[in-house]
Amino acid sequence: MAADNDSSGLKIAVAAFITLAVILAVSCYFLYSSYTMANAQLAAAHNELDRARSAQQALQKQNADLRAKVAAESPAGDTTRQANETAKPR
Repeated sequence: MAADNDSSGLKIAVAAFITLAVILAVSCYFLYSSYTMANAQLAAAHNELDRARSAQQALQKQNADLRAKVAAESPAGDTTRQANETAKPR
């Protein structure tokens, strides 16, 4: 009977170790799954950013081309702009 009481501390220590190991395993699983989800969201955000940047660059190029075309087609003495600037009250 004395030997039975001596091993109760060992049983408690093993039970505590197993409990803590299970808690650690579960928390590691949830952390890993949230990491992979966040990583997928980050990749999607980067793809969306790249698409937005390429669209912006295309629009800026189109804007620059149109500005160059308008500047090339306007008469040498652009009087319309000068007339608008002088007509503004100061």
